[in-house]
Amino acid sequence: MLKRKLVIGIVMAMIMTITINIAYASSYCYQEYADVADDCGSSANGFYSQRNPDYWVNYENVIDGDYNTFGYLNETIVPGSVDSFSYYAKPSNATNNNTKWQYKDFSGTYNYTVSDNCWNYNSTHMLFISRSYEDEEVQTTEYYCVHDPEFESSEFLAVNFDGNQIYEEGIWWNMTHDADAPTDSCTYGGSGDWEITMSDNCDLTTDTDVNGKLKITGDNGLLEISSKITANSLYIEPDDFDSDFVILIKNGGSLSTVKN
Repeated sequence: MLKRKLVIGIVMAMIMTITINIAYASSYCYQEYADVADDCGSSANGFYSQRNPDYWVNYENVIDGDYNTFGYLNETIVPGSVDSFSYYAKPSNATNNNTKWQYKDFSGTYNYTVSDNCWNYNSTHMLFISRSYEDEEVQTTEYYCVHDPEFESSEFLAVNFDGNQIYEEGIWWNMTHDADAPTDSCTYGGSGDWEITMSDNCDLTTDTDVNGKLKITGDNGLLEISSKITANSLYIEPDDFDSDFVILIKNGGSLSTVKN
């Protein structure tokens, strides 16, 4: 029977390995107009539409980009309601992780974190509805997103009472930027887990606190550590245990775990 050995050294070599995972940076980009191409990368094939257009007062104020003007239901047809549909094209680098739809009405400005169902309206777009409503007893603004192009399912987002003036809406895209990502696994992304691949032959010289799991796996290579590396937990998963997998902890370097 073949015996496998893992040699662990303090200032000498530690024999083991890794798996690669590229980290991506995120930032937010605000899109004001659904029907205009912009710096967020959204195309101009979004659009606005209305339900009961003859019953709107100053509908153009709802979609003009001016947060100081408003539109509302014509009071002469009470009880009733009018809808504004905002149909947004999703930028290619946008993610549904904390993308937010923003709207302003008489009661203030609000942000709604887009759910998976709203994001998945279809592969390229999302649809939101702003409603101005009034009857003999109450005025409201109401907000929805639509789950599918057939309008078989929608999601109620919010209602505000004692007014029906709608000022504006827009969207904050959470963007991923491939160009900002490390070109190898030797740089920690700044949050979450960190996966290092031995074949990148990393030389870690900067003290780093990993807010998550540090995972080391792979086929072959040399990982040199001359700085202090701490993580919530450490996983070393070698493909095999031969002399092609070496983790060298140099003088002044350390690899340790800490409890939060």
